[in-house]
Amino acid sequence: MSDVQTHEDLARDMSTTSEDHQADRELAQTVWTPARWLFHLAAGTVLLLTLFVSGTVILRAAGIGVPGSVELAAASMVLLTVLALPAVTALDRNFRMDLIDLIAPARALRILDRIALGVQAVVAVFLAGTAVLLAVKDLTTGITMLGELAWPRWILTAPVAMGLLTLAYVLAVRLSCRPRNSASCADETRDR
Repeated sequence: MSDVQTHEDLARDMSTTSEDHQADRELAQTVWTPARWLFHLAAGTVLLLTLFVSGTVILRAAGIGVPGSVELAAASMVLLTVLALPAVTALDRNFRMDLIDLIAPARALRILDRIALGVQAVVAVFLAGTAVLLAVKDLTTGITMLGELAWPRWILTAPVAMGLLTLAYVLAVRLSCRPRNSASCADETRDR
């Protein structure tokens, strides 16, 4: 195989970059600011997790164990999911089964999307409320996480509550938009 990039490969790479820039523009809308902040926290968490795991692997190869590394990595994975979810939802980049897109008319798809957004909003509000109650309980009672680290559990439950509250906000904004795509929703909510 040749290391020379073909015109088709270059065009595909440029289109991916163009899609990424479009996502950046959409997420830059003021209405999505809370989701963007959490997304940046998730990006920082990825960077820290990468450095941490690399460091622990090097230390373990040298025969030095790092107590609590498994718990920290597991907690980081939970945080990554909850912190990135609002931004992914704001951009309408959630995973969904596209089989229905092939057989259903556009009007039916818009109705199904609204129903799905409504169900997601109800679930997000329930989970956010539960997470807030749990974070408050953890903060007031001083419950700690199990494992090698005896850290207060609210260190994990408070960001989870924040992420789920932001997810509920994002879904409320998306539900308030006319049923089109996320770009029009961002345009529609620009002045909010």
